[in-house]
Amino acid sequence: MAAADQAAAVRRALESSGWARGSRLALLDFDVTTYSDDPAVLELVDALYGAVLAPGVGHHVLSLGRASDGERAGVVVALDGVPIVRTTAPSIAFAHLVFEANQQALLATSGVVLHAAAAVLGKVAVVLPGRMGAGKSTLVAGLAAAGAGYLTDEIVALAPENGCVRPYPKPVSLGIPPPELDGITRGAPAGASEYFTGVLVPAHALPGGVGSPTPPGLVVLPTYEPDAPVAVQRLDPVESVVALAEHAFHLEQPGGLRALAEAFRDVPCYRLTGGSLPGAVNAVHELTGRAVASA
Repeated sequence: MAAADQAAAVRRALESSGWARGSRLALLDFDVTTYSDDPAVLELVDALYGAVLAPGVGHHVLSLGRASDGERAGVVVALDGVPIVRTTAPSIAFAHLVFEANQQALLATSGVVLHAAAAVLGKVAVVLPGRMGAGKSTLVAGLAAAGAGYLTDEIVALAPENGCVRPYPKPVSLGIPPPELDGITRGAPAGASEYFTGVLVPAHALPGGVGSPTPPGLVVLPTYEPDAPVAVQRLDPVESVVALAEHAFHLEQPGGLRALAEAFRDVPCYRLTGGSLPGAVNAVHELTGRAVASA
């Protein structure tokens, strides 16, 4: 069965069983509609993904609901009818739904794609590649709290037609934020608290709002080091490509590494270390000013 036919069959089956259809999410090149037997789940999805909602019905179906088939009772997450996880913990199920949505966005989007966050400062995009725990989500939230436009967290994709960073304003995964971000509101709609752990912050809660497609003008590779002073180090062109390649997806595709190098050929690249969020935000602003002045 073709993927489109399978998704259509799943939609019909869920709707005939009384499941509610949620919003269509435009996640880069992954187009999906959510379904659940609990309206609170769909309200939570809308609250977190409000910046990527689209009209109509998506090509794929991502569902979360309860199963009660004897010993295998629990909450099930499925993509196009294929189960992904079954658990007795609603919050774990919802975390898997969020992870799967992001994973499918990554798999469906070709071209230059990085494990990175990004924000708009002035007329350029600041790209923040890094491994898990490097501090890129906290830094992009700090930049947005200081007025920068939020573009994305975790996945940076460049538009093939013009090389701009594509907005993918998924919720930011902050965990326990530093005190400087305590003012950023987060919370679940009434009735959805059992699904929500409080880790995710929707794009609309960030003071800087969502940015438009913007060409990359600066790369900063953050590394969080508690109690260390903020320090920056400029990378030469070869070091920059090597550093970016460490955080790039799809390099196995023909010409992938060449496309990555070309996309960031004229973009200055720095490593940033330290434990102070205000210091890191100030450093990024300073580096952006230098990059714009020398462009």
